[in-house]
Amino acid sequence: MYDKKATKFVNMMLTTRDKKRGKNVVFHFKKEQIEGIEENCTVSIFEGVHHLKPDFKHVFYPFHSSEDRQARLANLDKRTVPGIVVHIKVGKIDEIDTKEKEDLALAYLESIFKIKVK
Repeated sequence: MYDKKATKFVNMMLTTRDKKRGKNVVFHFKKEQIEGIEENCTVSIFEGVHHLKPDFKHVFYPFHSSEDRQARLANLDKRTVPGIVVHIKVGKIDEIDTKEKEDLALAYLESIFKIKVK
């Protein structure tokens, strides 16, 4: 997610959830309940910039610190916009292992913010 949608999504999560912050640029929301998935989930939001390469592929560069965030945001160009990447960990497994769980996770993210994620 990028640009204004990303900022709005992060603000929504920060105001409606208990958060744990890591390194000032990563937010972890633990013990999230996603309807249809029995295990507790951890939702991590990584802030950074999305860069559109000349071949129209997006590359995400995460921020590494508050100073890195300030430096990158000060040097945005027309091909680079601020954004986020959302990572969901199901239980102790570091990935969503089925298409059904992926669909449930997308529905969860869309329900938080009432937007289309994909």
